[in-house]
Amino acid sequence: MVALRRTADRWSTCGWTGMSNYQVWDYIIVKREYGVRDSFINHVLEIVGDRGIGYLVANAAYLPFLDAYGPIGALSDKAEEVDAVLSELMRINVAGNIHLFHVFLPLLVKGEIKKVIAISTGLADLDLTNDCEIDIGALYASSKAALNVIVAKFNAQYKKDGVLFLAISPGLVDVGHYADATPEELQGMTGFVGKLVAYAPHFKGPISPEESVRHLRSTWEKASIEGGFGGAFVSHFGNKQWV
Repeated sequence: MVALRRTADRWSTCGWTGMSNYQVWDYIIVKREYGVRDSFINHVLEIVGDRGIGYLVANAAYLPFLDAYGPIGALSDKAEEVDAVLSELMRINVAGNIHLFHVFLPLLVKGEIKKVIAISTGLADLDLTNDCEIDIGALYASSKAALNVIVAKFNAQYKKDGVLFLAISPGLVDVGHYADATPEELQGMTGFVGKLVAYAPHFKGPISPEESVRHLRSTWEKASIEGGFGGAFVSHFGNKQWV
């Protein structure tokens, strides 16, 4: 998702009719296929011209079901599956975002806001994992932890150019991933939620995508290099409170 300032009427000329109804008309959502980098960036340049872009939000990710509900020990007899899933996680969640950042950096440097937001996960937080014994999603969490390091490395190089790189967890969001879960899988999920309740007694369960986006947007709009957010990994609240 690439953000720039547009007027609602301009969306209709680009085939984005009705976007203003959802109050997201100042965003362009783009899809990059591997192997078509030049045509991809040229398409974006046709839209933004020399103005650059304000925000780059890296939201796409691979979320496997192999370890979504169980601990890492449950994978002990699934060596080939672990290798395949972890390889795909690193290809998409880590390498894919490295390529994405590289593609858009020239446009970000030209922009006024200069913010790169990587959507991470609270499962990648070591304190939460150890203190609350969060044992599910080990492979997915490891890929997001790697992404967090990549965000910090980009920050280390580009903060002198005024580009903010920030990893944010969206919270536990209800996006339908668990609709087809088996009773056994739901039991694992219930155990996870129970640990979150013990960690944060106010926690009432997964939030809606709309609520998550409101928090995310508030956090990334307030975040700045001067405020200490460069290369950081925070929750949707802008701190280390994960739910």
